Amino acid sequence: MLSKSTVLILGAGASQPYGFKTGREQLDWARATPDLLDEIKPVIPMYAPQLASVLRDTGERSIDAMLRADSPLLPAAKTLMARDLLRAERRLIPPPAEQPTYWYRTLYDALPRRTLEEFRRAPLVIYTFNYDRSLDYFLWRASVAAFPMATSAQIAEALDCIGPFHLHGQLGRLYPESNGAGPVVEFGGETGGAAEITNSDAQAAGSQIKLISETYATDDCFVRAQQAISAAEQLVFLGFGFHPDNLGKLRLQGCLRQQTAVFASAYGVTQHQTAHLSNKYGFNGSFGHESEGISRFLAMNPRILD
Repeated sequence: MLSKSTVLILGAGASQPYGFKTGREQLDWARATPDLLDEIKPVIPMYAPQLASVLRDTGERSIDAMLRADSPLLPAAKTLMARDLLRAERRLIPPPAEQPTYWYRTLYDALPRRTLEEFRRAPLVIYTFNYDRSLDYFLWRASVAAFPMATSAQIAEALDCIGPFHLHGQLGRLYPESNGAGPVVEFGGETGGAAEITNSDAQAAGSQIKLISETYATDDCFVRAQQAISAAEQLVFLGFGFHPDNLGKLRLQGCLRQQTAVFASAYGVTQHQTAHLSNKYGFNGSFGHESEGISRFLAMNPRILD
């Protein structure tokens, strides 16, 4: 059972086991899409060829890193990304059979939950750079099943103590009771017989996400993350790509205490890179192997959730 105050930071690799593309995979998919107009509707059609050109020529590794905050292509890019992510969410309805790479239940199993109050007071706060709501959806359903006498408002209040909190925004609020502003967008979009993601859902979901160029270390959500990190006994990165911009916004060099243990899955990250990160940020902890996914990483480091 999790006993140490823990901050969990999630990157794109955290959602990948559940069928979501990484930033690079989504960029490759968008480049190969034959008709971008269908993907960006109802955004102005004239933006489709311009967006296709930028997608082809960008030197960045993801769609959300390639556009400046003042680009007129932002609504089109966001709608494109949102439609793709909503499709991936929809594939989790109903929840598929558990796979060896899944890790949400491993996390949930480590949370105290004899009562809703005990669950609410779990020594965990989750911050994510992801737009999708797959972990939000899992935790909501698991909480409703665990506490059948609780109201939706009480479940929402408990989860508002844990998260996940989306540092770059999300595809809309999941439920009317969910904290925050903006429209409610069903998980996977409106599923009332619609074969495809509706234009209204794609636009509403896209309007709630923020690209890298639109977020700052002084944003409220980042400030809360920094404060949580400064008080944590352990900091855990899962599926995180260690993009220097994202690391900079967390201001680790200013808020990470020397005694805070740091753990990080490091799929695709070489030992030389992890050694550099440890030296630069003063990480007091351990990295996983570059071929090790999150589920395996957690299994090899049981003390994280102990």
